[in-house]
Amino acid sequence: MSKKLYICRGKSCKKADPKKKLEKLANDIIDKKHIKKTKCLGICKSAFAVEYKGQVHSCPTKSELEDVLNAKK
Repeated sequence: MSKKLYICRGKSCKKADPKKKLEKLANDIIDKKHIKKTKCLGICKSAFAVEYKGQVHSCPTKSELEDVLNAKK
């Protein structure tokens, strides 16, 4: 399974994250080469969507993003 972090660049996430806050947070936590952009992940009401290890999450804060990246599963 891929250890890449896919950041949603769908319409809702782009609108919720106009300055690419989530991408900047991710760059602080993991190597930039492991961060990719992807099409809509389907949780538009949550925004700040990411996919990691095959699971989709909403991560509006740095601590939530860290929790996703550090999860065992």
